Amino acid sequence: MARGGSQPHNMSKKGMYNMKHLALITILALLFIPVADARLGETVKKCKKRYGPPTEEKATQKGLTKVYRKGDFVVEVEFGLRQHVLFFKTMKAVAITYSKLAPNTRTRHVPLSEEEIGTFLEVNMQGESWKDVNMMMEVARHASSDDQARLLQKADDIMIWRREDGGAATYGKASHELVIRSPREEDSGEGTGKGHELDGF
Repeated sequence: MARGGSQPHNMSKKGMYNMKHLALITILALLFIPVADARLGETVKKCKKRYGPPTEEKATQKGLTKVYRKGDFVVEVEFGLRQHVLFFKTMKAVAITYSKLAPNTRTRHVPLSEEEIGTFLEVNMQGESWKDVNMMMEVARHASSDDQARLLQKADDIMIWRREDGGAATYGKASHELVIRSPREEDSGEGTGKGHELDGF
């Protein structure tokens, strides 16, 4: 009787374990749903698979620029030609501009959150790490008083990050656009960052 009486209790504990396990899997899945992380080094084909057809497209002297829309985000990708063996060329993302639309409008003047900026930087590390640029030290590097005055005026309006390989990123507090660039077109290997991703990208 004691053995039989303990069976429902054991099954209840097993059921609770399964529910907790399922809840944990669900939470982890939600945390890692992709949102808006186009990456430097991606091909045109990969960007199309990620976002669908571009809303705008134009040829440039060095390649091609495509604009994609995903949810509230606008992602403008500049593709450059990358030389391969036997003179085969492929187009890779060498610069990406991220911006966010206000709900139900077409204006871009909506600030990106710190989390969104952090995510975009992380997925575009390309094996490197980003470092904040101290704008006051940047000003001190310029001997010209005209340059110093100009930079001081902009110091409160822009955020800058750099990588040791020469990659750079800027966020304009007035334009609300985050621009991330590879150091050189030939070094546009795919981003390898694994930060928190944004939904649907």
